[in-house]
Amino acid sequence: MRGLRRLLRTTRCFASDTRGVAAVEFALFGPLLVFGLLAMTDVGMAVYQRMSVDHILRSGVHHAIEDPGKVAVLATLKDNAREDGMWAEDEIAFDVDRFCACAEAPETKVVCATSCDGSRPTSIYYSLSADLIVPGLILPSFHLQPAMRVQIR
Repeated sequence: MRGLRRLLRTTRCFASDTRGVAAVEFALFGPLLVFGLLAMTDVGMAVYQRMSVDHILRSGVHHAIEDPGKVAVLATLKDNAREDGMWAEDEIAFDVDRFCACAEAPETKVVCATSCDGSRPTSIYYSLSADLIVPGLILPSFHLQPAMRVQIR
């Protein structure tokens, strides 16, 4: 009986003591805070890299408006990515496609010498795309594939 009273008294004293409560609360909450911070850093870096790639694609679209050809537009994209300095050459891949289509069916590719309905000339399009993987600190890697299309005629 004496042992039980001593145990109850010790438990009561321990339960009413509030010293160190903040340290225990922080020890429980701290890892969640760090995980959230690292996850938001991952998302922020992915958004930043996506915006950078969109900027590079837009600069390629501006060059494609002059219709210099597929190789010249691809070279512009690679030069702008190299100037940006964010990626190594093997970390980001670009693709440029120049094709023609009629106004009635812009998704259907045709030979550029083809005449469309009403003897109208074909429209010329450039499709620019990028492919990159953004590594994460805590979250899995993000696979980004932004693309843009521009009609030049």
